[in-house]
Amino acid sequence: MRIEFFIRSPADAAQTMMLLKKNCPLTVSGYNLPNKVPKDPLLATADAICAGHGDSLDLCVHYSLKYNSERRGEETVEKFKAFLARCPTTVAHVLLVTGGAGGGGKPRKAMNAVTCLEQLKKDNYTIPQHIKLGVAFNPYYPTHMDEEFARLEAKLRTGYVSTIWLNMGSDTDKLQAALKSITTMDVVVEKGVRLVGSVFVPSKALLNKFRFRMWSGLYLDELYMKDVEGAMSKTETILDIYEKHNVEPLIESAIRTEKDVQQLTALMTSGLTADSSSSSSSSSSSSSSNSNEVLAKTG
Repeated sequence: MRIEFFIRSPADAAQTMMLLKKNCPLTVSGYNLPNKVPKDPLLATADAICAGHGDSLDLCVHYSLKYNSERRGEETVEKFKAFLARCPTTVAHVLLVTGGAGGGGKPRKAMNAVTCLEQLKKDNYTIPQHIKLGVAFNPYYPTHMDEEFARLEAKLRTGYVSTIWLNMGSDTDKLQAALKSITTMDVVVEKGVRLVGSVFVPSKALLNKFRFRMWSGLYLDELYMKDVEGAMSKTETILDIYEKHNVEPLIESAIRTEKDVQQLTALMTSGLTADSSSSSSSSSSSSSSNSNEVLAKTG
């Protein structure tokens, strides 16, 4: 199980780690640091997070081409190369995403995750040895899934991809079908490509936010949206599917309080006892950063 940071400063990250260390009985295998805005000081924040922890954190830093674009595509690629070259050894993974609301038939910019990787291939670029490069995949698009699979295959053909990061959604039939296809792809099997899948810890506040405004690229059905119990049931099914296909869960809900830790523990131990009246302050405070990340994870 991995946990995504929802932080305003490196100090927030330190508090999150201390909270988990003191209160969480679960094993946290790694952490993710999202790229939420342009000029995000990702590596400076990563250094602060890893101070005193070294390589043991298994940190994944997200890199959005939308938030790091230059006027020319070639310059955007060179900027990404420079970022990778500056990554300290404490950064074990980099998740490359297009960013924005593309996908599902919507147009993407000329420089996106696919074209960036293909340009790296043309340049015979070598990824720094300590970094495993990841890409996003959304198995929940209502239409144009052929396009999403074609993009994934194009990313995999470059030879750079070590990890596939799955978006969150609620259509478990689509998820199972996608994983059946992905796990039988030759390159995934031969290279041992790792799979990580997003999941939320449901709460009333979170569902209310979705009812007010559903995030781009996020597809949740009526059962999930009806109430916390329905969302928990769906989430448990997703976790079962993840386990069956050896997909590591990534928790994309903010973990800031002991109550958040209790709900996370209840979910991950299949105990349907999480308090459905989760404090709105926790979920509300994470909504703006969370929504940016959902947009950024459109591959």
